[in-house]
Amino acid sequence: MKNLLCLLCLGFILSISSCSVSESVELPKVTCFNDNSSAIEQLPWLKTVVSEFQKPKSGPLQVVQYVYNHKDSTGNYKLEYYIGVYNSSISNPASYIYTCDGKTLGKASIDSSDFYAKATVVKVLFEGSY
Repeated sequence: MKNLLCLLCLGFILSISSCSVSESVELPKVTCFNDNSSAIEQLPWLKTVVSEFQKPKSGPLQVVQYVYNHKDSTGNYKLEYYIGVYNSSISNPASYIYTCDGKTLGKASIDSSDFYAKATVVKVLFEGSY
């Protein structure tokens, strides 16, 4: 049963990483980090999260940048960047999707199924195995 769960999580991660940005999507001007340097080094909260997954025997790790198209509080559509941190041993991937300031989807009051339906992978920021 545990192996099946790991395979399902791995399949989910691979399906997310195979997405690409549609050419018709105009990306927001403001990102979570400066593109000239590593996002992980520029965002202290992200560095802390990633370091938790870089322990020996924790498995594959992937950090992904998303753009999420959603309605804001005024009802207008808005594109914003988000960062996902994935590991095949995570039981709830939605717990590791963050706003640029480090809030999880839950704390940002964003439904994870809505996020995955409307979010697009922009790029993979980091991949490794530990």
